[in-house]
Amino acid sequence: MATFWNTKFGLQFQDIRISASQHMSMSQEAGCRDVLLPHVERLLTSREYPKTICPSEVPRALTAAELRTTGSSTWRDLMPEVRQMLWEMRHRGEVEILQKGSLLPDGIQLEDLKGPIRARRAQS
Repeated sequence: MATFWNTKFGLQFQDIRISASQHMSMSQEAGCRDVLLPHVERLLTSREYPKTICPSEVPRALTAAELRTTGSSTWRDLMPEVRQMLWEMRHRGEVEILQKGSLLPDGIQLEDLKGPIRARRAQS
């Protein structure tokens, strides 16, 4: 990665180039989220507070055609993406994430989590 200096505005820029495979991966991720999001929303909406969903319910709800669209061969391949989506929804205040029946404390990172989690709509 090269760094460039813009003398007119006194700003530094980094030259970020991505390969075709990285671009394909990014577009697959976007397509994957487009397929997963309606299922996430439907499952969360179908549960009254304080009922929760297991993140694995989301990819297991996909049809064979939807699974192919994501580029995945099994629902398990989509679990990291589902967990990431739920984590981002948590940061936006849309959902609460629980582990062993307790809300996860602020400051914990997704990478630090080990074991099963559950998700529910945040109480409004």
